[in-house]
Amino acid sequence: MGEEMKKVNIPYLDFEQDYPELTGISAGLDQLGIGNSISVVPWKTFPDGPDVRFNLAYGKQELFLKYSVVENYLIAEKTESNQAVYQDSCVEFFVEPEPGGPYMNFEFNCIGTCLAQTGPSRKDRLFLDTLLIKKIRRYSSLGKNRIPLKKGSFKWDLTVAVPFTLFLKKKPAKGDCFKANFYKCGDLLPEVHYLVWNNIESTVPDFHQPGFFGTIELQ
Repeated sequence: MGEEMKKVNIPYLDFEQDYPELTGISAGLDQLGIGNSISVVPWKTFPDGPDVRFNLAYGKQELFLKYSVVENYLIAEKTESNQAVYQDSCVEFFVEPEPGGPYMNFEFNCIGTCLAQTGPSRKDRLFLDTLLIKKIRRYSSLGKNRIPLKKGSFKWDLTVAVPFTLFLKKKPAKGDCFKANFYKCGDLLPEVHYLVWNNIESTVPDFHQPGFFGTIELQ
């Protein structure tokens, strides 16, 4: 691990409601600025891919995350929880709540369909129950309907509110730190790409690398 691990400080967004409207969350995240770039290409046999950024914040009950993407191809074939959304236009968030403990992967296609798993390694994972996945609130600028493959110039964003109860055993507090990484992929797109926030050192594309997670800290 020759590079310094990245870190993001996560501000608190003070809403009156425990579960504020996603449109308000999205606007609040926009006010934080242009955000963090998902632009590292660890595997040079694949193209640079789309322009991708994300912003993070948190509220009383949830972690707020917004992705903004510009890409040349668009597809959202998966409409049911825990389908292979990584084959579509996909953004991902991996988090390790406790050092050395199991980590969770939250993967979303561009219309918000979610695949979620937990486990200690790539080969040892359990899918999150679909009833729990329904607690992850999602708002896509593209709507919720299936999108067949399209070519052009597409700009879309996805706002997600992940309940802390899905990955924490206690109420979050200022100063809490978690290991995490953020990704963009599209395994079945004409332009296959694998972009990461914090660099990964491996010979083949593999996002399941908790040793290369950066840090996020609640402010």
